[in-house]
Amino acid sequence: MRFTIIDEADEMLQGDWEEDMRKIMSGGDNNEDSDHRYMMFSATFPKEARILARDYMAEDYLRIRVGRAGSTHTNISQTIYYVEEHLKRNALYDLLFSMPPARTLVFVSSKREADLVDDFLYNKGLPSTSIHSDRTQREREDAM
Repeated sequence: MRFTIIDEADEMLQGDWEEDMRKIMSGGDNNEDSDHRYMMFSATFPKEARILARDYMAEDYLRIRVGRAGSTHTNISQTIYYVEEHLKRNALYDLLFSMPPARTLVFVSSKREADLVDDFLYNKGLPSTSIHSDRTQREREDAM
């Protein structure tokens, strides 16, 4: 059995990837391999991704939802701070020191930004690392 796993499937529908996604999900140029399973994963599954899944997944595909749309787990607290772009890194640094010490994950929108935030925090004396697809599996495991 073969598997094609698409993580962050909703992101693959951004930036003109839909045509490529349709080709991938249809098995490429020919779809003769019935022993091939396709899996799509996403923290959010917008309408476009659900349509793609419905069009190309098996009739009995399984959709798993955790929690309620638009809600968070009771152990998660969300606070929004509006900060001017040029002050964001310093605001992050200040925020980290305003809380009790803890392991913290910071999500950013690109690999480059992950490395820049990592460098900033490291240069400020904080133990920091970034994890993204340009890192080897070993580097990602070491970071965890």
